[in-house]
Amino acid sequence: MTVFNRERRAGPGLLGLIALALSFASPAAAQITNFSEDVGRSIDAGLAWLDANGAFNNPSNSGDAAGLAALALLEKRQSADQDAEPLGYRNASAEDQARLDRVIAYILGRSNLAFYAYRDGNYLMALTVYLRTGGPRADEARVAINAIFDRIQANQNARGYWCYSNGGCDDSSTTQLVMAGLAAARGVFNDPATGDAARLARLNELTALTASGYRQFGTVGPGINDPDERGHGYNRGNANSMQQTASGLWGQIIGGDDINTPGVQQYLRWLRNRYNPNTHAGANGGWSTSYHYYMWSSAKAYTFLEDSGVVPAPGNLSTADLGLLPPGDEPAFAQRTLRLDPAAVGRVRWGAEGAGYYNDPNEPSRWYFDYAYALMGQQGADGRFNPPAGTSAWNAHSSQSYALLVLERSVGGGCNDTDEDGVCDVDDNCPNADNANQADRDEDGVGDACDNCPDAPNPDQADADQDGEGDVCENRPPVASVDPNPVIIDEHDGGAVDGSGSSDPEGDPLRFDWACEGNIAIRADGQGLIIDASDIDAPPEGIRIPCTLTVTDPEGLSDTENFTIIIVNVDSDEDGVDDDDDNCVNNPNPNQEDLDGDGIGDVCDDDIDGDGIPNGGDNCVRTPNANQADLDGDGQGDVCDNDIDG
Repeated sequence: MTVFNRERRAGPGLLGLIALALSFASPAAAQITNFSEDVGRSIDAGLAWLDANGAFNNPSNSGDAAGLAALALLEKRQSADQDAEPLGYRNASAEDQARLDRVIAYILGRSNLAFYAYRDGNYLMALTVYLRTGGPRADEARVAINAIFDRIQANQNARGYWCYSNGGCDDSSTTQLVMAGLAAARGVFNDPATGDAARLARLNELTALTASGYRQFGTVGPGINDPDERGHGYNRGNANSMQQTASGLWGQIIGGDDINTPGVQQYLRWLRNRYNPNTHAGANGGWSTSYHYYMWSSAKAYTFLEDSGVVPAPGNLSTADLGLLPPGDEPAFAQRTLRLDPAAVGRVRWGAEGAGYYNDPNEPSRWYFDYAYALMGQQGADGRFNPPAGTSAWNAHSSQSYALLVLERSVGGGCNDTDEDGVCDVDDNCPNADNANQADRDEDGVGDACDNCPDAPNPDQADADQDGEGDVCENRPPVASVDPNPVIIDEHDGGAVDGSGSSDPEGDPLRFDWACEGNIAIRADGQGLIIDASDIDAPPEGIRIPCTLTVTDPEGLSDTENFTIIIVNVDSDEDGVDDDDDNCVNNPNPNQEDLDGDGIGDVCDDDIDGDGIPNGGDNCVRTPNANQADLDGDGQGDVCDNDIDG
């Protein structure tokens, strides 16, 4: 038997008094976004409307819906942080605690009335959350919870339904509120400190029977011919509707089913086929007053599925599939809508900013964004959430509360224990792995039983290669890096290569192994390589020497980068003679003429004939004549004068 609870693990207190919480598809990081701030503003305005209209008075103007109003106030979030937990009673402001004191007193005063499904279901939710979050009248609340439960368990019929005041009809609308109350009460009855094993066992029987009824009596259609879908109507056999199909979906989950159970898949498919957060007018089964009820019922269903941690089997749907099917695709449904892109829509309700205002990497496209965006767009200046065109509100206070509970991401204190370990999914650090002791030795919030790195904190459970071992504890190969590449060195010179850019994902020390082909002299120098090309005379085309750097971590994983050493042939004057051999390095002289044989080419020799007289003053530049004899005085030395005597 699957059991459920929505409370966070407790600190000291009667029942572990902590706040309720829930997650949603593609959960956002723990931070505040423009969208989450606007949602917070709408919640505040919506609660102010309830307050102004007497919902938190004693007597409460909400009447039989007072539990929903109290629940909406208890589920108010601590901040606009998308992961913020509800305030509950303990963390509420003094003013809100006073409001809760009044409305809870009203509920307690009516807790011994005869069974009435609508009232008992929502009162049971409110009292449970009040009790578990530090409400001061805890003993009275527990007595009332027991009394309401006992009335409920006595009035279920054999098919798993409750009617308004007995089991005389197969009414889903009344059944779903009773089931919501039972889901919350399970969090009291399975509490390890003050639980009630007998009532818990009976509660599990009741919810399992209801789940069986929804599975058994679901039908196809209307308006769509999809043999794989099932929906439910107001009463068994009535036209299927969005609100009651959603109730049937989470009713099966409360009764022990998960996302891979055929009935859950069939009901989820029915809702996927008709996805439309803006209105239920196209598939409400003739009940136009139930829009906000539909919104919260479906939001609860999707949240329970996501909190369970159960991965859909191949081919099965998940909440990630909602809003992705175009209305014209089979099975076609004209009123079906596509999911919004937060980056492409303008600000709603709280400003006139255009597209891009909600663009944020932590604000992904998902069903919750669509739901909250639609509700904020319907909120009036007075804070009331007005039903969309073509619909109306059956009860203004319950309608307002349902809208608030959607924005607050609340499931009304309901608890799902998918792995049946006695810990509710939202409390469970491994919701899909049996671990009653909740061991978490690295204290990262993920239990050892499901942690892909149980000894290294990694709350995000990142696993890039999807091998089941988290990135933070998985020894990943190092990365070799060489700079520069290629390495260009002049012949008869030297150079160096830097390998310090190599890295290890875990930060482990690395061993550096360098290798080059041929006979070039190399010497490792820590993370670098010293290259000695002093003995290399490169041909005109140069020399290319293939080399490698291999880095290896302490566990033997390695990476190799190939690089090339290029030994350049140096010919500065580009005369075809290497500088090392060129008798005039900077003056082109491919013939290398050297009249005096002094190793300096004639084109750059200041004394071509080597007679000690610089060319500029030598009267025989190319013929040695140190005495500069010039018999006829014609400026041409005798040794090179064809007419010595003139």
